Amino acid sequence: MLTHRLMKSSLLSVCRRCPVFRRPVLLQPTLVQRGHYVTKSHFARDAVDVNKEVETISELFAAARDELEYAEEAKGTTYYNEDRQTAQKAVEDTLAAYVQLKARLSTDAERKDVERRIGLRMAELRAQLDALTEAEGDH
Repeated sequence: MLTHRLMKSSLLSVCRRCPVFRRPVLLQPTLVQRGHYVTKSHFARDAVDVNKEVETISELFAAARDELEYAEEAKGTTYYNEDRQTAQKAVEDTLAAYVQLKARLSTDAERKDVERRIGLRMAELRAQLDALTEAEGDH
């Protein structure tokens, strides 16, 4: 049974034990399942572990791309609108986590490193969502 425990973190993560596998989970409040914490306590403002957060954002990116693929496959079906909304939320959550990480970094060098590592993937995600919504407008 899932219970809620209030934590200070408001970042996003992907819970592999959730009933909906690999869906982004907003970590406010934190979900706890028999000792399984979805949050990462290292997300404190003063000590940013860039590698772990980039890994988390990369997992969100993979989940968002999956959702975009599901929406693309659902075109013309009754499930399309729901899948498109889910994909849009996953993309927005991923981009929000990316922006939050960049905002919490203390130096321009760290921000540029994060942009170099995952910036293109974030732009690709936004472009895929835009293409999906443009294709919807064409029909």
